[in-house]
Amino acid sequence: MRNGRCRMHGGRSTGPRTAAGRARISRARFRHGYYTRAAKAERVQLRQLQLDARALIAAIDAELS
Repeated sequence: MRNGRCRMHGGRSTGPRTAAGRARISRARFRHGYYTRAAKAERVQLRQLQLDARALIAAIDAELS
């Protein structure tokens, strides 16, 4: 709207002001956790473990050949 206010609600949201309010919004917006820091770090560790296992298997195969 031209006056800067929502025609449906009359104003803009100021968002959560307290730590508890921000935590509540964070929990409400949480969907699946795929992009959380912990999930990303876990995927990095698993990827490195896979690479290490492949390298070990390749070394064993080269030794046996």
